[in-house]
Amino acid sequence: MIIDNHKKSISIRLRKLAAMLITGALIIVVYSTDILSTPHGWFTKHHLAGLILLLYIVFYAIDYILEFNYIFYSDSGDKIVLRYYSLRPLESAQNSIELPKNEFHDFKITKSFFNLKNKLILYRKTKRGIAKYPPVSITVLGKKEKQKLIRSLSLIKDKSV
Repeated sequence: MIIDNHKKSISIRLRKLAAMLITGALIIVVYSTDILSTPHGWFTKHHLAGLILLLYIVFYAIDYILEFNYIFYSDSGDKIVLRYYSLRPLESAQNSIELPKNEFHDFKITKSFFNLKNKLILYRKTKRGIAKYPPVSITVLGKKEKQKLIRSLSLIKDKSV
């Protein structure tokens, strides 16, 4: 089975770009037109621009906290292959886990940030004991993709026992 969220990764990057362009355009409109040219009480065009910018920062911070990744998962052959890279700006490290199925021990999915952020942790049998791979954010995967991933890893785990 293969899971590849390439299309979702592109849509997330486009959503971030659109949010940035819309925020910039709205701030330009606020300052280049007569919107709120006379203050309504204490609320001025500077407050409106600040509010627009604050909304953008909150949107961006939530995206940053959720830690979206491009994910490619394959269990075909005799290896589990998990390739991933962060969709955060300025983070371009591409990571890959290639784990022989006969050395696969277990997996765990942790949840955080109001159960919105999911991380996958893989465990491997080694000569020295059980090794733990660094957590991989799978927040970007949809419900069906997560179920497929869990089912695939559970089947491999059951076969290796």
